[in-house]
Amino acid sequence: MENCAITFSSPWFLLFLIPLALLTFIPFFRIPKKMRKSRNRVVSLVLHLIVVTLSVFVLSGMLFRYTVPNEKNEIILLVDVSDTEQLSADRRDEFVRTVIRQSSYDFYKVGVVTFGFDQNYAVPLTNKTDDIYERYETASLPDVSATNVADALLYAKGLFTNPETGKIVLITDGKETDKEASSVIRAISASGIKVDVANITSSYEKSDVEIVGVDLPDYHIGIGEEFNVGVTLSANADGNAIIELYDNGVKQESAVQSADFRTGTQTVMLRHSFATSGLHELEFKIVSAVSTLEKNDAYCSYFYLQIFNKILMIGRNDEECEPLKELLTEGGDFEVTVKNILTSDELIDVTADYLRAYDEVILNNIAYSDMPEGFDKELYKYVNTYGGGLLTVGGQDESGGAHSYVRTDMVGTTYQEILPVQAIDYTPPLGVVVVIDRSGSMGTTDSASGRTYLEWATDGAKSCLNAMSERDYMGIVTLDTTEAVVLPLTPRTQEAKILGAIESIDTANGGTVLAGALQKAGEMLRGEKNISKRHIIIVTDGIVSETETYESIIRENYENEAASITLSVVLVGSKEGSAPAQDMKAAVELGHGRLYAITDMKTLQRLMREELKVPEITEVNMETFNPIVYNAASSVFKGVEYGSAEEGGLKMNVTLDGFYGVRIKKNAELLLTGEYNVPIYAQWKFGKGSVGSFMCDLSGNWSGDFMSSESGARFIKNVASILMPLEDIRPSEINVVFDEQNYFNRLDVYTSLEAGETVTGKIVELSVDGEIEHSLSSSGKNDKSASCYVEAAFSADNNYSRCDIVIKAPGTYKIVIEKRAENGTVVATEYFYKTFSYSAEYDIFADSDQEKINEKLAIWAQKGNGAVISDLEDPIEIFKDFVTDVVKTFDPRILFLSLAIALFLIDIAVRKFKFKWPHEIIRAIREKRNGK
Repeated sequence: MENCAITFSSPWFLLFLIPLALLTFIPFFRIPKKMRKSRNRVVSLVLHLIVVTLSVFVLSGMLFRYTVPNEKNEIILLVDVSDTEQLSADRRDEFVRTVIRQSSYDFYKVGVVTFGFDQNYAVPLTNKTDDIYERYETASLPDVSATNVADALLYAKGLFTNPETGKIVLITDGKETDKEASSVIRAISASGIKVDVANITSSYEKSDVEIVGVDLPDYHIGIGEEFNVGVTLSANADGNAIIELYDNGVKQESAVQSADFRTGTQTVMLRHSFATSGLHELEFKIVSAVSTLEKNDAYCSYFYLQIFNKILMIGRNDEECEPLKELLTEGGDFEVTVKNILTSDELIDVTADYLRAYDEVILNNIAYSDMPEGFDKELYKYVNTYGGGLLTVGGQDESGGAHSYVRTDMVGTTYQEILPVQAIDYTPPLGVVVVIDRSGSMGTTDSASGRTYLEWATDGAKSCLNAMSERDYMGIVTLDTTEAVVLPLTPRTQEAKILGAIESIDTANGGTVLAGALQKAGEMLRGEKNISKRHIIIVTDGIVSETETYESIIRENYENEAASITLSVVLVGSKEGSAPAQDMKAAVELGHGRLYAITDMKTLQRLMREELKVPEITEVNMETFNPIVYNAASSVFKGVEYGSAEEGGLKMNVTLDGFYGVRIKKNAELLLTGEYNVPIYAQWKFGKGSVGSFMCDLSGNWSGDFMSSESGARFIKNVASILMPLEDIRPSEINVVFDEQNYFNRLDVYTSLEAGETVTGKIVELSVDGEIEHSLSSSGKNDKSASCYVEAAFSADNNYSRCDIVIKAPGTYKIVIEKRAENGTVVATEYFYKTFSYSAEYDIFADSDQEKINEKLAIWAQKGNGAVISDLEDPIEIFKDFVTDVVKTFDPRILFLSLAIALFLIDIAVRKFKFKWPHEIIRAIREKRNGK
């Protein structure tokens, strides 16, 4: 007890002591002296004075105040001892020692919990701090192969005896592998416990390289089919590594790859094939002198090679579907069911589950307008959600026009969203050279608009640009006394460059010499191979000479078989029938174009824009062509013959007679093209499934040669095979959502349960040595040493809807979910596979952004009503918000009042009765005994 003090709430009442004392003494001294000395008088006087004094103390509100040490303060040091923190163990332990030493001054109770994946109560709460650090040093360690801060905080929360005066000091590097601390800290602080955070930074400092991922084919592959496997490495140093592949425990010598790597992330490609169907447990190992952390040198994966061959072909008539059906079923490769979308009752209210009875759907010449209401939404779910395959094929309508890839039919629909191509109003790629007359006469001002002919000419060139598609090219040539190439033939997509060139034409002077400009324009158009139509537009006032020279050039440009350059003229300031108009009419007749004689300049832009929409330019002239192999590395070309084409291209040795023009979407894979890179076949991943689009018919109309040839048939079968699912998509009564963390995995099961039905299952550890099963209906969480155990089992308490699994050992696991009837009979089954390679604790690049870690720790401290310790050498912040001394008060007024009453009664008794002191009573007893 310290700092004792006496206080009075009404101290002025103490003044009553003086008059009350006088009232006590005056009567006493007025008694004759002889009588004052009697025992009763003296005792009465003393009792009277005591009663008076006590009464005054009561009236004045007397209180006793004092302080005692607060022995309820409790601090638990929650120490991260996971493997990542071992690199900073010295700094961490020195901080622990400092906190223990400073806590010894004010009677704090201190406890130590060490944690990694689980926790160990190394030192229970005690105020005997002398040996806490030694006990911490010698305590057994938890599982240090992972970091679970959230569970450690919850564990520490339950150890306090006085939560309202407790504090957790979290000592960590901020790296988490399992669960999230931020989800529990606020609940801990709500109980009154504060959380401070000490950031002991750590990182792997030694040279190391690790396997962080494996990319297996995201398309269906066949037995014996070679494919690429991408092995992604991350390294913090340069070096060389040997990558080994084990398939079902057998080392694949043909897949061993040596690779140099640099600091950072890179991918090494291996070639592999599967000799059998079924499950293939794959393990990738890295051998490198740089790799010093062995636990991240192996990576586990799997591939389940399953035969999928059930196809639903949806068409508009059997005749159109029969050729493709025969091709696919030849040799027994596929089972094909044909349905007519116009007459089949099954397709009117089709569902994704109906489609899931098939591995792939082929829409043979199906337009969006053919589909029943809601069909495309169910098709979306079939592909995106469940992983079904989809192939769309082109075709014609009854009038011979395009039916299945029509922009107005598909724009804005879910069906369009699914496809890897976008339906457009296709026009052949066009090259246009605008020749602008900038001679002196073009500086003439138009009286109606107040602008010069040259200004109108440049505006017309801009309107041409606005009328072009992204496949087109544009060039600009000017003429006066001599010609000048202002802009070489440039892709329409470079709009800013084209506009800049047009706007640079601002001066009119010189004569009008046309021949050189036409020669330059022709050379530009003949030199570009990526265009189908070539056209020249001249904007001039028509005052030209050397007629024979430029006419011969126009004739040569058009009659060149490789170019067929057409020419039109926009004649400004002259009417039809005028001399300039007659000269230009002869020119456009030679160039098979059109003449626009304009006096109203406001029509110029519209006419030049419409010039690029005339049939001669926009119509597609279908010709027989050999499809070009755009990506020969793709598996769709396995067994397909093709040869070298011009300029290094690859052309199939079969032909198609036409195509339906579309635009390839971003992220789609273009595999087969026509001339000018027009898409013929493209595919992409769409959610869990794959979608391919063939921009020609497969009914024999344009594709007769293609389908009847061995290469064409092989290509179509390859496409159908590649689009197949990667796993079984058949409908199941059980839907499972699997959430994977590091060690923790959560199963959420959605299924309807009838009376007496339950959900159970098992997790099976697969290895070349055998299988180990764990029931999902019983918890094994007490066996923390097991490589795999059930943390929370399926039970009636969670309505058989949730199960938590911990997996800590590398390997492949099969998880089986079963719905059972009351008698134990299995009603439905669902299964899937999971692999685990190594704990995120050993990922050298995980949580490597220290700035983000600092932000996260600051949030933890804020939610915990604590602070991030700024000075690890003197962590005084930990103690500043504790109350170390407790102020206590004692109110003696009830006691004094009771004593006053008692003494007052005794005083009365003393006055009324004679009494003897205790020693007198004892003496009398002794005398009486002696007298006997």
